[in-house]
Amino acid sequence: MSSWFHSRCRVVGGTMNITEAKYNKNESNENNGVVAVIDSKEMFVPLDPDNRHYKAILLWAAIDGNSIADAD
Repeated sequence: MSSWFHSRCRVVGGTMNITEAKYNKNESNENNGVVAVIDSKEMFVPLDPDNRHYKAILLWAAIDGNSIADAD
């Protein structure tokens, strides 16, 4: 993943340092999650509104200069 704008995002229970986020597509070519670098760890985050990492990514993406990149 390329380097994008770095930002810290406060969420319930602490702060997550999100540095990259990019949608992931499944075999049906539909977005099924986000591959993100959170606290220096790459992880797959499902598009679940109850998922704390997904909530943090959405907050991060709302900050000017941040966005979730389109899937390849």
